[in-house]
Amino acid sequence: MIKRIRSLKFRIKLLLLLVFSLAVSIFVCYFLIININSAWQSVQKLPGFFHFDEETFVSELRGLAANYSVPAYDSGKNHSEQMEGFFATVDDYTGVYVYGTDDGLYRASCYPKVFDVLGSNSLLDWGTSITDIYNHNTYEKHNYEIVFQNGIYDVYIQNYRNTLFVYPYLIFCMLCSVALFLFIALGYIGRRMKQILCLKDEILLMAGGDLSHPISPCGFDEIGTLAEELDHLRTSFAETIAMEEESRNANQDLITAMSHDLRTPLTILKGYLEILKLKRNDPALAEEYLDRCMRKADDIREMTDKMFEYALVFEDKEEPALSDLPTGIVFSCLRENMDFLSLTGFTIEYTPDFTESSSAELFSVESGILLADATMLKRIFNNLFSNILKYGDKAKPVTVSCRPVKGEIGISLQNAIKSDRSQIASNKIGLRSTAKMVELHHGSFSSAKKGDSFTVEIVLPLKA
Repeated sequence: MIKRIRSLKFRIKLLLLLVFSLAVSIFVCYFLIININSAWQSVQKLPGFFHFDEETFVSELRGLAANYSVPAYDSGKNHSEQMEGFFATVDDYTGVYVYGTDDGLYRASCYPKVFDVLGSNSLLDWGTSITDIYNHNTYEKHNYEIVFQNGIYDVYIQNYRNTLFVYPYLIFCMLCSVALFLFIALGYIGRRMKQILCLKDEILLMAGGDLSHPISPCGFDEIGTLAEELDHLRTSFAETIAMEEESRNANQDLITAMSHDLRTPLTILKGYLEILKLKRNDPALAEEYLDRCMRKADDIREMTDKMFEYALVFEDKEEPALSDLPTGIVFSCLRENMDFLSLTGFTIEYTPDFTESSSAELFSVESGILLADATMLKRIFNNLFSNILKYGDKAKPVTVSCRPVKGEIGISLQNAIKSDRSQIASNKIGLRSTAKMVELHHGSFSSAKKGDSFTVEIVLPLKA
């Protein structure tokens, strides 16, 4: 029920609130009026003009009555002028009426002067009738037998002193009800206005570029829906900006990776061509070097044709084009890169010493199948040997090992680092790219530096 009320539209809730406020204010006014008697009794205990000492007043009248004779009955006429001295002590809020004790006929009276102040009896009767409804006498009427010169007469005393209280109290009741109505209505409106102002400040923060500050909830009506949609807009906008930033970073990394990956086969290709041009190689190996140059050219063409696939290194959602490959491809990549390092002046130590026979024994198709991407495998080893070519010390040997262990192939490369490596700029994009590609093959990659020695280890799982 409460949730349903909260989901009402703002104008309907405001209308219901006004009706509720009006009902509450009327009830409070009614409650105060029906308890006017208790309020009057409490007020009479206060010192001041509300207090009336009736006993003292009656004693004064008894003393004055001994000096006056009550006129005879004359068709209900008021003979107050003949008893003016008797009524001299009567104040503005007290009425004194003289009746015959034996016949009960009216003789004389002194009306309260408050009647003249109010202008008419109807106003007084209206106010007093309200209080009479709730068992409160608007005037207090008491009967006393007083001895005059010509006999004993009934004297009625009516106190209208509470007219000083009734009308201010009624005004007080109405003011309380109006104040309560305004307090409830304006309190709700003020709270919603405060939410709107807070919403305005948060929108200004968004306009200023602060998208981390959440939009405060503002209920379930139109204002609350607006706040919720603005918060969704804020989060989606922040996500869009973050995705654009990640895209820019990925593009930057992609450009860097492509530059690195293309530079490596180009360097090798140029090295072989220089060897062939200078004729420093064994003529018997010239044909093999030309074949390697062709393969490197094919690798470069394949990389450029699939440059969008390079984003696989930086995007977790993409997957490489895995296929069943013989484990011999690993040795082929190692042998090719080791031969090039040897031509550039590095000393290679094999563990084990790979020969044609050992390669057939260790990496034959029967020994295992890799679930891998051939292009990525070439890039992995090109990156690793390119780092050795760039940062390795030719004065110390490069140790290469390859071991099939428990359904996996482990490859380890260890080389010494140049002493003047600080002058060579490095962003480690090759290692980052390699680690990512090994991860996409469900393998593991680790690198460690100890003194001047740098070691890289790769483990690739074999297909069962």
